[in-house]
Amino acid sequence: MKKIKVIFVLFLVFIISGCTIDISKNKDKVIDKNNKDDEIIDLEEVKSVGVSSSIDNPLNIGDYGLASKYNVYLGKYKDVDVKLSKIYENSEEIVSKYNLSNPDKKITKQTGFKYVVLDYEVTFFDFETESFGDNVHLDIEVVDTTNNNFVVDKVKQVIEVHILKEDLGIVNGGTGTVKVAFAIPSNIGNYLIKFGTYDHTIAYYKV
Repeated sequence: MKKIKVIFVLFLVFIISGCTIDISKNKDKVIDKNNKDDEIIDLEEVKSVGVSSSIDNPLNIGDYGLASKYNVYLGKYKDVDVKLSKIYENSEEIVSKYNLSNPDKKITKQTGFKYVVLDYEVTFFDFETESFGDNVHLDIEVVDTTNNNFVVDKVKQVIEVHILKEDLGIVNGGTGTVKVAFAIPSNIGNYLIKFGTYDHTIAYYKV
């Protein structure tokens, strides 16, 4: 009987020792729930590809820039990677469908204005969040190429940006997409889209 107890104890010790996880070695790793094999992704391998930009050195569609976003978890602003990925040619059609589906949140425009719909991506690099993640929308400002508000009939126009769709629950190392819409004067050719918060890092895109 004593031999059986000793064997059983040794068996438990073997099992426990074999299942011990060194937390210190895995503190910066996460499990990819979308991977059937539960592949471990090392966040240290996720590198920022965003670059700085300015009014005089703006980014183009498809380029990765750096923009500021308020980090609720840390209580301060941090930079994220952003990419203006697409501007839709059928923006009017997209907004019309949105307005039909959302009668209480209709996006309106003045006479002589046109709708613009675009997608942008945001990647959280070194951007800590709670376990349930965060949204990825950024502050956006649409201005002319001189970084000033559009002027129509001597009246400055502040462009209101509406979120049509956004990804939620994004954690550190993840990427999400946001679709937004706004209206600008129809006679405008080139203009700037600014991602980020005033007095912090801004990603400038020239369209």
